[in-house]
Amino acid sequence: MERSIWRVAFAAAFAGLIGCNNGSSPVPVAQEAPSRNGNSTVANADTTSSTTATQQQTPGGAPGASPSSAGIAGGLAAGEKPAAAPIGSGKTADTPAAKENDPTLEGINDPRAKSVFQQLKTMLDQAPNDVNARLNMINLLQQIGAMQASGGLRAQGMQRFIESGKMARDMMADGSEIPQPARGLLSQVYYNEACALADSGKNEEAMNSLNEAFALGFSDMKLLNEDPDLANLRKSPEFAVNLKKWETAAQEAGRQRAAEELAGAKSFPFDFQVTDLDGQSHKLADFKGKVLIVDFWGTWCPPCRAELPSFVKLQQTFGPKGFQMIGLNYENDNSEETAEMVRKFNKEQMINYPCALADDAIRAQVPDFGGYPTTLFLDASGKVRLKVVGLHDYAFLEAVVTTLLEESGSTSASGDGADTNSTSASGDGADTK
Repeated sequence: MERSIWRVAFAAAFAGLIGCNNGSSPVPVAQEAPSRNGNSTVANADTTSSTTATQQQTPGGAPGASPSSAGIAGGLAAGEKPAAAPIGSGKTADTPAAKENDPTLEGINDPRAKSVFQQLKTMLDQAPNDVNARLNMINLLQQIGAMQASGGLRAQGMQRFIESGKMARDMMADGSEIPQPARGLLSQVYYNEACALADSGKNEEAMNSLNEAFALGFSDMKLLNEDPDLANLRKSPEFAVNLKKWETAAQEAGRQRAAEELAGAKSFPFDFQVTDLDGQSHKLADFKGKVLIVDFWGTWCPPCRAELPSFVKLQQTFGPKGFQMIGLNYENDNSEETAEMVRKFNKEQMINYPCALADDAIRAQVPDFGGYPTTLFLDASGKVRLKVVGLHDYAFLEAVVTTLLEESGSTSASGDGADTNSTSASGDGADTK
């Protein structure tokens, strides 16, 4: 099964958090559900973030539970559970044995998934226009589709993506008031629908779904340009015509998200002094006057590795304009052997900014540390302005950096400015350690 189909993941909230857990951390890990890339979805995030967590038992090991065995996330798509029988109570309505044969659940052996599906189906039979229940069902169909396709039932999985896309479109068409955080979920639903339609040769319909995805804030241009499931669609003249429009939409979505998260974030005291892998000493005061990103990450963490190209690009693009990246590594230990391993890894990845093996005392300064990667954005005065958890697309990262550069008076930076003095938000991926 191609990686692409399962690349976009879904959870209780809708911004998109992708991350890992190495199993040795005291940080709690939520229940998991498979995502589009076979990772798991953590559904205990707040409304500013959706978490896709890849449970990793040992650094360097294989990513956690298999899609076929992972359980449906404990939280639900709309965040607030309906007042009817609690989701996850294990109780199903009417005749559970008969409903076991529902074709939607073909190949699904997870009793949690079956229970949640039947309860939501009953709720929708009783109140078909309940937005909360509809969002939950849309989210669940995405997860079921991911499990089916990852388990060898590709056609069935594709059908779930198409079904959830139709449900989302019907909900929006009938004038239902969609909670703002749910727009991120729906944008990814339409993206997955586009992949399923393109896979079946329905290019015109796939193009329409992509337009809807970008209209709702989809902004992962890297995925759009590399996803194998869109390979044939990318060859069409229509795709080339729309690409520039989508790039503009992605940039605007990134700026909007950056402004919202900066405005709603809370700052906290933070300082560090480390010696990087090349023996150079760095402390926060050294970077005064520059916009700084501090990336808490590990080589063992898939979403951390996935985010590296964006950080390399940021350093290359904005380094001459008053920006600096620094990586704080959390590996198995801080031995010289580990340092050499990270040096080799960073060389292979062409990392163009300093990295250092960090200690728990630095990490302990971050309130409610929730996983890897965790990224801090500091303004030119050295103040933490934003904390995000997980894998984020480049458009968002760039928007935060350009906003802070503009605030510092860097005339060479581009993007919308946002005057805030706060920090704390989550995003595409989090790896709890």
